[in-house]
Amino acid sequence: MDQVAAHCAAELDQYAACVDQHPTSWNATCAARKAELTACAAKHSQLVNSLKEQCKPYIEQYERCLKANASSPSTCTPQLERLW
Repeated sequence: MDQVAAHCAAELDQYAACVDQHPTSWNATCAARKAELTACAAKHSQLVNSLKEQCKPYIEQYERCLKANASSPSTCTPQLERLW
């Protein structure tokens, strides 16, 4: 995460601000910001790429849950916890 924070601080801040500003529609509204952050992280962190590959099934479950429960993302806490 240090690599991502060092290289992608602006993207991370913009995505977090978007999510905070759009609590009920953040999944759709902030999709472009999320894509920018993901691209930056992929470019600057081999560790992130490795983890994404190893955790792909869990990430996909979490993302599907978020899409299905955009207005209540806390529903997806179990899927998020599986990532940890």
